[in-house]
Amino acid sequence: MRFFVQRKIEAIRNNPGIARVFVMDAKGKWSAPARGAGFRAIRQTRKEDGTTIRETRYFNSMAEAQAFRRNETMTVAAHPNGRVQLTFAELFDRWANNFLPHCESSTRVRYLSYRKHFRFFESRIVAEIDAASVDQWINVIKSPAYIESSNRTRCNYEHEYTILRGIFRYYQERIDSEYRLPFRKDHRKMLIVRKRPAVAKDLSAEQFRSFLDALKAICFSAGCPAIWYLARIQYLTATRIQEAAALRVEDFDFAVRRIRVERRVQWSRSRGVSTVILDGTKADRGKSLLLLPETESVFTELKLALGVRE
Repeated sequence: MRFFVQRKIEAIRNNPGIARVFVMDAKGKWSAPARGAGFRAIRQTRKEDGTTIRETRYFNSMAEAQAFRRNETMTVAAHPNGRVQLTFAELFDRWANNFLPHCESSTRVRYLSYRKHFRFFESRIVAEIDAASVDQWINVIKSPAYIESSNRTRCNYEHEYTILRGIFRYYQERIDSEYRLPFRKDHRKMLIVRKRPAVAKDLSAEQFRSFLDALKAICFSAGCPAIWYLARIQYLTATRIQEAAALRVEDFDFAVRRIRVERRVQWSRSRGVSTVILDGTKADRGKSLLLLPETESVFTELKLALGVRE
């Protein structure tokens, strides 16, 4: 008697031609196949006579499927227990090459800078990294000597931990679906270096006016009045600093009393990279804001200060 297994193919985002294979288990849920390949890759190959053929193959890992798409020959070494033998350093490179290109340049620079905090894992086989390994890593980065050499004012490693989880999740989803993530609930508490000082989130109206007066005095005495006006406009429009800094005169439409926010400034986080202005805001393509009377007043004052007459 022959049994038929229900199967479905699901495309993987940002990886054209590559899809995951799912089978329906006994409980009626879609899951990765317990045996056999879990990835399908399709590519077009040109023959010597100029004709093209479509090749379809199935692989056990995402890395093999990607190599097939690039028309490369890839040999994946296996660990004695049958798992993929891949070091964390190699995993970080693959994650950076596949995930980071879709991020903004400033974000890429910041995420790549976190690699120095993951040196503890560099030469380790990913399949062998477990919760105890993460415990040891936390003890290393929380040691007084390590903190003294990196950042004395650090309160926790929450952001680095989030990136590390993303890297291991990438490994689980793209390379080894049977890998169990090495993170536990108590790890986040273990990341705390020192208690963060309590800071009031909001200023009183009097404190805010005092802040504006002090900021104005500093900016004008330093010969940077534009910083003062930028801070005022950002506050009145409730925009991000990168959005407020990219506003142009023509973005203020007095006919309909709206402000068009359609660009953002991307500042460099490393030397040798220039600051650029990009289309769209950080969260979407753009937005339109109501032009308040106070905003109009600050805008008019700014135009006069900068010598803009039109």
